[in-house]
Amino acid sequence: APDPTTAMEAALARAVEAVGPAGQAGADAVLAWLRREFEAVDAAPPAAELEAVIREPFSPERARAVLFAPGAGHGGAARLYPRLVCSPPPGAPPEHPQARLQGLCLTLLSLVHKHDKDFVFDFVLNDGVLALAQLVSHTDLSIRARALESLISVTSSEDLDWFKAPPGPRQQRIHPHLLKVTQFDFVGELLRNADDSYPGGGFQALQIVGFYLSWLRLFYCKDNILRVSRDILGPLHAWSQRSDLVSDEQTLAKQLYDDFKRFPAEDNDDQAQRGSELLVDQRAVEDATVLAETSLAEEAKPLEGAAQTLSLRAQGNACFAEKKYEEAVELYTSAVSQIDGTSSKDEAKLFGNIAATHMELWRSTACDDAGRQFHLNKCVEFARKAALLDYSYAKARYRLAQALLELRRFDEAEEEIERGREVATNGTEIRSFSALARQLDFARKDSPERRKELMEIYSAILSRYGQAPSRQLTSAAQKVTPEGEETSGGDGAEEEVKRDEDLSKDMVNESREKMDVPRLKSPSLRLSNLAARARPEIAEQLGAISEEQFISLFGNNLDEPTLTAVVEAADSLLPGQPSQAFLLLDRLARVERFELVLMFLPQKVHDRLASTFAILRSALVGEADRVRQVALKYQ
Repeated sequence: APDPTTAMEAALARAVEAVGPAGQAGADAVLAWLRREFEAVDAAPPAAELEAVIREPFSPERARAVLFAPGAGHGGAARLYPRLVCSPPPGAPPEHPQARLQGLCLTLLSLVHKHDKDFVFDFVLNDGVLALAQLVSHTDLSIRARALESLISVTSSEDLDWFKAPPGPRQQRIHPHLLKVTQFDFVGELLRNADDSYPGGGFQALQIVGFYLSWLRLFYCKDNILRVSRDILGPLHAWSQRSDLVSDEQTLAKQLYDDFKRFPAEDNDDQAQRGSELLVDQRAVEDATVLAETSLAEEAKPLEGAAQTLSLRAQGNACFAEKKYEEAVELYTSAVSQIDGTSSKDEAKLFGNIAATHMELWRSTACDDAGRQFHLNKCVEFARKAALLDYSYAKARYRLAQALLELRRFDEAEEEIERGREVATNGTEIRSFSALARQLDFARKDSPERRKELMEIYSAILSRYGQAPSRQLTSAAQKVTPEGEETSGGDGAEEEVKRDEDLSKDMVNESREKMDVPRLKSPSLRLSNLAARARPEIAEQLGAISEEQFISLFGNNLDEPTLTAVVEAADSLLPGQPSQAFLLLDRLARVERFELVLMFLPQKVHDRLASTFAILRSALVGEADRVRQVALKYQ
């Protein structure tokens, strides 16, 4: 580990370099203050304050390292800074530990750590932009200045390259974290700096407005048209008409107004009436969110409220991402206990997180039947709590309906699906509830009726290839009446059902053996062992054949394991080979029985498909319409 005193001196040297040489106006006083501040922290590091905010043990040595050398490998200290720079809870006394840490860490961030590209990248991945965004109109102008200066550095970073098109893997990781500032009136807060800011603060805020609006328009607006509300255009216009500004600031204000006034939000637009600042392509925003490393990251509230709650929630999200689900439940539960009861939506989000975690535990192969039942019931319990606290919480209703469906509580599941459709606000949510409704409709059918459907399918397949259905198959299908009731009863009914199940499995194998389906004449690529092959190998071999050979290979034999294997093979090509991945998925959608088999895929495969197409839309910008058309076939 580096010597702490050396780390302090190195940090001070970078801060001095950022302020400018001595002798400049005001520089001497700032440099003297920085030296006193850094030396005081080095002599008595705020270990107790760090423990209170981060909820981790801190020795004086670790405290010095986190503050002065966070990029030197000291436990990934960049992940801590978003919590360290946020404000104390409302009404907190001046001596609150967060108050001392906020000013100190903002100084270190704005003068020292912004030069460390690895630190900045990790800071963004841990929602550092969201933390800074909520300080851009802070009443303390010194805090506001350091937040805006840090945002200028982050948004202009050549290493992050925010405007790279199409976004590369690095950009795909950071975009969802910048999109989170749409959770509140970010642009509106920046515009407050027009009349009430420190010297130069208005110009800095205007630069960030220009960056943010241009970035949204390029990546997350249909046809690159960003509709801006009049609550933003009005202040921009007033800003551009001011005569007391430096020329650069006035020119930028006029350019922004002239650029974005072309497509104002309509007065009768529902979103505009709700006060939303920007009308962006919600589908594109959702697709980008899929790429976030933590599947629960989009549910994190802006960094407000008690620092303890934020710390526990963030730790829970990290455990969820690492599949440490038991620990995540404990952390989310502890976070609930820290809420004072004044924010029902915060509490609802935490209950929703707990429900999602129990759903993942239910999916775990390590669980026995009793454990899986327990986690489903817990998912129902906490998802219902979340929905009661926030009626419009669509994700909680989806998880509740999903768990009820797995528990075969069909009537309750149907009620929640209908409520979910009422509160769904975008296409993804609507399609999710529609898909769940189809699953419910199929699951409600009695098992004899389902067997009858399957037997009729296999009978049709045999007939198509000139093979008459066997007498056994025909008679087995006839044992089910149109109402789905078996003709026999009593003690023999259960055995007959078992025989029918075995028969249906046998007939699947029999039909595949009898059918003379054209196959590729390559001994290295056979449908029978395709699902067992390594995914990159599947991708390579399927990509080397023509479309006609591809479709002939599958013939009428596509099943769930094979379809899943091809989806995973396409996914294995990303992000490096998006065109080849899209080619596989496009051809697969043209194979016979594709739509039928798609209905039976488990949810985790549908989730993988959603993530894959989100990456493809970002990577294949020039073929966006074609990608969307193929993606619709997988929904």
